[in-house]
Amino acid sequence: MTSSNELIASQKMLALLEQANSNVEQILDGFPSVFAIINNKHFVIRANAAFCDLLQLSMDEILHQSFVEMFDSENQNVVEHHLAALNKEDNSDAKEVEFRADITPPHSQNTQQYLWSIAPLQTCSPAEGQLYVLVGKDCSSIYASEAKLSGIFESLPLAILMINTDGYIDEVLSRYSEVLLENNALIGKRLHEAIDLASDKDAEDLAMTFKRMIGCAGKPMSDFAALDPYYLKSFAIKRRNTFDQKWIKASYQAIPSNNAIQKFLVILQDDTNSVKMANERKRIDDLERQSRELYECAVRDPLTGLYTRLYMNDGFNTLLNGYKYGHISAIELIIFDIDNFKKINDTYGHAAGDKAISSVGQVILEHSNAGAVAVRYGGDEFLVMLPEEHGQNKIGYSFADTVRQKVENMGASAPSGTTMQLTLSAGVISCRKDESIEALIERVDTFLYQAKDAGKNTVIAETHSFETK
Repeated sequence: MTSSNELIASQKMLALLEQANSNVEQILDGFPSVFAIINNKHFVIRANAAFCDLLQLSMDEILHQSFVEMFDSENQNVVEHHLAALNKEDNSDAKEVEFRADITPPHSQNTQQYLWSIAPLQTCSPAEGQLYVLVGKDCSSIYASEAKLSGIFESLPLAILMINTDGYIDEVLSRYSEVLLENNALIGKRLHEAIDLASDKDAEDLAMTFKRMIGCAGKPMSDFAALDPYYLKSFAIKRRNTFDQKWIKASYQAIPSNNAIQKFLVILQDDTNSVKMANERKRIDDLERQSRELYECAVRDPLTGLYTRLYMNDGFNTLLNGYKYGHISAIELIIFDIDNFKKINDTYGHAAGDKAISSVGQVILEHSNAGAVAVRYGGDEFLVMLPEEHGQNKIGYSFADTVRQKVENMGASAPSGTTMQLTLSAGVISCRKDESIEALIERVDTFLYQAKDAGKNTVIAETHSFETK
């Protein structure tokens, strides 16, 4: 080849190399991430436009600058540490390191949060030695989201703890944790050992909860879920310098990696107010129940189970008001009296008399409808105010005679074993609106007297009479 031809060929080769170099630079500038190549002394020997924009420098200003010195002193230590790991002579298998290091441009106050990846090139440059490719990704938005999420965690009135597979607290995700649990040194401790539980049973149950949880480490999530009913969900801890307790509500969550449980998240909430409210509601319910029981004792006759005269006015007035305002179609009043009761007492004794009263009371209760008010009015007298149910008419007489027949047929055993023959006399009236209780009783009494005069064991009503001879 002549010298002129060699010159032409050399010029063409240089043109091709320049074109290739230009194409490479275009490709590098098209990368969305920061990209550079550094040598074994960590100087930049090639970079893309994104790298220049990050540092707000031209390509000429960036080339042959130390990559490490582009960071502040704190982040320099981080970068040097990871580069040293790649530079170790005995680390021939090193492939890549990844780390976070914030970078601040020389003429700016805005720190950029970047995630860096550095990997050695497979070929070495005779002039530069081992070369490294570095890629930087702007993670400012991710870190901002993390900071926001962390801020939310910090502000929540919850204790949020990360538990490792050995059962120890290795991360506290909220400042409130130390306030709630009254312990400033939670890291590296087991939860049931770090807090002062109010009872030995809670301490045992919480320890067992963690034992079950830790037993799920490395296993699928289904194993953890299967044990959920056995985890301690509520426990009390002692307050410092007081005799009071603080109730804690607990929830547990397994954190998997590659389908195997690697950590556990424990969330604790102050449930003291809820527990106190529940206890207060229970106390109020107990008081109301006791009040009802006391009231029942006061208004129920212990011998018969019927109401006493203490309740009679309230019970009767409730029915009469319902009748007055049209909620009840009709009401009848029945009075019963045990025939020859004095003779029973004189013949068989007062215990036998009590037995007779009790037996009659039970029959009256058995046959009274749900709305009736049945009262033991006197020693051996009984009053029943009977509202008529839907579709019924003048049921008082039928009710009274049913009770009379039942008492006559059943008899009653005296304490001596003798069977007593009991009979009843009864009077029945229909109630009138605006008629007082006293007037009603006085009026129904007249029909009871008529039944007695008619030979007893009889029911006499305003419009009916029945007599047994």
